[in-house]
Amino acid sequence: MASKSTIIPAAPGWKLLYIQTGSEPGDHAISDHEFETIVAWKVIENDDDPSDYLASYALPVLPYEPCSNSYLLIDPDGRIHDEGGSSFPNLEEAFRTHGR
Repeated sequence: MASKSTIIPAAPGWKLLYIQTGSEPGDHAISDHEFETIVAWKVIENDDDPSDYLASYALPVLPYEPCSNSYLLIDPDGRIHDEGGSSFPNLEEAFRTHGR
């Protein structure tokens, strides 16, 4: 699969929240890293099928470490977004929806 990536600056106010899953079903905790500032987006475009919207995606770029764990995104307006693009009004709703 051929792909290319482009780094674009993030608008001010975007944050990333790492999620740790607890040992009990539905248990969740905010990690020690809590809210990280997103400084840019790495946009990955796969050239194999340009009509497949899932073939392109964006990953958050953080100042000091790669983003590789389970996470939620917080936009400048305070809405929560998951890795799949769903949006939630608050953290409680995001956790409830994901069963974390």
